[in-house]
Amino acid sequence: MDNQFWIDRWQNKETGWHRDNVHPLLFKLSEEFFEQPQQIFVPLCGKSLDMVWLAEKGHEIIGVELSPLAIEEFFEEQKLVPKKNQLGDFLSWQAGSYQILEGDFFNLTADFFAGNFKSCHCWYDRAAVIALPESLRNKYVEVIQMILPGARGLLISLSYDSASRQGPPFSLGDNEIKALWSAARKISAICTVASEIGKGKGSGQLPAFKPTNVTEHAFEICL
Repeated sequence: MDNQFWIDRWQNKETGWHRDNVHPLLFKLSEEFFEQPQQIFVPLCGKSLDMVWLAEKGHEIIGVELSPLAIEEFFEEQKLVPKKNQLGDFLSWQAGSYQILEGDFFNLTADFFAGNFKSCHCWYDRAAVIALPESLRNKYVEVIQMILPGARGLLISLSYDSASRQGPPFSLGDNEIKALWSAARKISAICTVASEIGKGKGSGQLPAFKPTNVTEHAFEICL
């Protein structure tokens, strides 16, 4: 599952993880979690409408996405014309309340992030870590901890019987998430709900995703 895998998925429109509405847990938790307008980092952001919801609440969005097609479609669908410029190893697309970095998340460094986004102290992960195979998850956590020391994050994962299906998305429940983020200053399970995946329009359509008893978990993680 290399970078080309994800680029091909976007090009072939095999993007069943994309929701055409805002995640209900973000509706439920956003006001208590993201109280004041601030910069919010969204890793592996795709063209998520969660970013639009957050921007409408007054937040400034900093995303990173590997697929240029996903970024292009996001700005087109929001009727925005982004300015593009090279920013280190990334191509920055910027318009309105959004700045999306085109490139490999794993190329982010502490110096780069502090030099360009020093006011960012918050992050939101809805479908990033669960998209990654086990071999990359610890590295993902290390990058988040490196670029956002002391930051507060809202992470939404899902779990299911992984014997019946292999990801992506991968099953990461309470124990797995707490083990991954064991070095965090604080990690709290906020809530667990039955997942809407595959249950109707807008819920995240994954035709090959057929496990039963899928649940979603929200966590507060303070680094």
